[in-house]
Amino acid sequence: MIFQGKDLAKTINAEVCALVFGHEIDEWIMEYTAHGADRILAIDDPALKSYSTEKYLAIIENLARKENRRLS
Repeated sequence: MIFQGKDLAKTINAEVCALVFGHEIDEWIMEYTAHGADRILAIDDPALKSYSTEKYLAIIENLARKENRRLS
């Protein structure tokens, strides 16, 4: 799917950013890097080993706030 994102990113002059979070995620980071992600936002924490909607949603909200401040 990253290749489709790369095509769209070229069209709209943007970058492809992957969100990777969980526990022991190095393999996923390498995978997204190899497929051409321009940026990877990653959080590796043992507390994220088991899926939790609340935890993952809180992470996404935090990252969105930080990114919004970065772009402002």
